[in-house]
Amino acid sequence: MGENYKSLSDLIQILTSKSKVHICIHDISGILGIDELKVNPANKLHSKNMCALAKSSKRGYDLCIRCKYLANRKAINTQSIFCGYCPFGIFEIVKPVVIDRVTECIIYI
Repeated sequence: MGENYKSLSDLIQILTSKSKVHICIHDISGILGIDELKVNPANKLHSKNMCALAKSSKRGYDLCIRCKYLANRKAINTQSIFCGYCPFGIFEIVKPVVIDRVTECIIYI
């Protein structure tokens, strides 16, 4: 195909380098410990400026973490893609990665 990526981290970099899109992967199973699937620390967190600002107060942090918890639960329970807005207005697409009927990780875009 001509792409020059050797790892998931390289692919994420290619997909997001010229956009405002952020990809965050919530690892449930340890799958990101596999060398080819390792990602940069910034892609394990909601690390954009808006997220950091939202989490800068205790109330904002608690609201963000509660929203993330509920989204993770929904992803695990439904094993289906869904989308919506976080309490701070960020639109997210949530895609659970399911292997043999087990949710291994959750991708947030």
